[in-house]
Amino acid sequence: MAKKRTKVGFVGLGLMGAPMAECLLKAGYPLTVWNRTPEKVDPLAAAGAKKAASPEAAAKGADFVIVMVADDAALDNVLFSDEGLSRGMKRSSLLINCSTTSPAMSWRAATALRSLKVHYLEAPVMWSVSAAQEGKLQVLVGGSRDDFERAKPVLEALGEDIHYVGEVGKGATMRIACSVIIAAPAALMLRLAAKPQRPSTSTRTPNPSVVFCASSSTLPSRTVWLSRRASMVRISP
Repeated sequence: MAKKRTKVGFVGLGLMGAPMAECLLKAGYPLTVWNRTPEKVDPLAAAGAKKAASPEAAAKGADFVIVMVADDAALDNVLFSDEGLSRGMKRSSLLINCSTTSPAMSWRAATALRSLKVHYLEAPVMWSVSAAQEGKLQVLVGGSRDDFERAKPVLEALGEDIHYVGEVGKGATMRIACSVIIAAPAALMLRLAAKPQRPSTSTRTPNPSVVFCASSSTLPSRTVWLSRRASMVRISP
């Protein structure tokens, strides 16, 4: 499907959503955008995106609709409210949920949209705002393999590290698992680092950092650096 003929709707222009939408514009996709706070739409409109008055309007005529909102409640609202996406999406269109939401919410959304002949992929993203700006996010995709292949050109405008992980629910589960793998040991190490240390007679200079590495068979390893002095966490590839 040629980019110029592939219409994309985008809902949710927060810290991650706005640069993701900008990447789609740069990639040449005709884009219609909506955000709960209307003024956040203005920079994208100036760059060539079309403003929508509601999620329903953002979905009208779109082949793909991407959602990047805060949580389950926000996704439920933009999908199923009186002017929600479900009222505007055409048959055979594909909704791509890039938000970090629960597996249960993904199953509910997929089931409800299927009854309307609308396809659904969960595609939660990882890494930083700068990665979103550069189109270098990691994307964990759950849904049918056919829908994944169909959406892949659009997803490639957003990320360079795209993984198909299985059916609906598995992408959301993997995203939560990755957060736990990174955050739980980091929190533990910070607590240990904050404990008072016994005086030492050693002349060796203590290492100011603790390093934790997380990896899996499908995802590249990441390193979490925990500074005892500054009590800060930095994640690096």
